[in-house]
Amino acid sequence: MEAFTVTLDTGVFDAPVLARVEAAAKGLPVEFVHVSVTARELETATRTVASGDRILETGVWGVSRFGMAVFGGDEEPSRLEQILTIISGGTFPKPGKRQI
Repeated sequence: MEAFTVTLDTGVFDAPVLARVEAAAKGLPVEFVHVSVTARELETATRTVASGDRILETGVWGVSRFGMAVFGGDEEPSRLEQILTIISGGTFPKPGKRQI
């Protein structure tokens, strides 16, 4: 049987859970790689996927580390709307119609 790769997000699974998942799959043709969307999550990862360019996380005042995050610019709201349209197939409520 050909081996396959399972990618685990460190933002969803912490290191102890990742270790248990890998132990449970021991002997199976599976390679586990861990990915992260922030440098802070990499502190808990045991192994990571190598990447060329680093994408900084979205800055949150009082949470993000200085120099390791970026704040959005004026174009970000329209970019968010484009992303919401793509991932929801156009079904996500439009601005002004998202109140609970």
